[in-house]
Amino acid sequence: MHRIDNPSAATALPTPKPLGPEGFFTPGNVNVGQSATIVEFDWLNTIQEELMSIVLRGGLTSDKADNTQLLKALSNLFNSATVQITASQSILVPPWATQIAFRMVGAGGGGAHCQTTGTNYRSGGGGGSGAYAEAQRPVTPGSLLTAVIGVGGPQETAGTATSLAFPGQWTVSADGGQPSLWDAPDNSHGGIGGAAAGGDLNSYGNFGGDGQAQGETTVSATGYGGTGFWGGGVRAGQASSPGQSGPPGLGPGAGGGGVYDNLNSNNYYNGGAGANGLIQYRWLP
Repeated sequence: MHRIDNPSAATALPTPKPLGPEGFFTPGNVNVGQSATIVEFDWLNTIQEELMSIVLRGGLTSDKADNTQLLKALSNLFNSATVQITASQSILVPPWATQIAFRMVGAGGGGAHCQTTGTNYRSGGGGGSGAYAEAQRPVTPGSLLTAVIGVGGPQETAGTATSLAFPGQWTVSADGGQPSLWDAPDNSHGGIGGAAAGGDLNSYGNFGGDGQAQGETTVSATGYGGTGFWGGGVRAGQASSPGQSGPPGLGPGAGGGGVYDNLNSNNYYNGGAGANGLIQYRWLP
């Protein structure tokens, strides 16, 4: 696609004539004295600039040898692929984009440890999952967005927040899930889910399951890690050898599972780690 480039072409866009009554092209009719429609400069310039606007907004530059540019530009504008990122980074806005649609989840919190005390088969609780947010926001071509991916909390530690920001313009964030902690030697509550802010849709994360204590021996159904937006929640893990930990969250933003020891080994076992956060985005014209 290219603009007219022969020696008779104007070097600047001429001012179009005033708009007249709208009509249609005709080949004319010599039998009744009707002339064929005259194709004028301002109509041709309008068509040329409409087509060039699509090509340029689609991120392309004029190429006289490429007759597929209009198709490529339309594909760029309306079939933008979804990009998934799992590490913090700066994101460059392409030259044709004016909007970004995205969704995110904060990181999961860590599960609680366990250590039996003679007759008490204690079970650590599970970590809460990260919050979820989604939004569509304006961007400026060529600008940089700041993406921060939340990091899953290790044992009894909160997950960190995931966020996407156009500095000085807007910020959307999804907090990480809270960890499971011990309220007392024999009481481990599940972590609460994170909270989101700034999005068009802001959703809390899920709670982790409470641990069991006070001599309970049926502990396998407790201490589950909170399920994230994309799933991945886990049940508590049974410890069977020194150094073993509870299961980590398996889906983005899922909480880590607690750990239990119904063998009453009196060993210390770590809770599972929460899963990292995630951002998915795509550009819009």
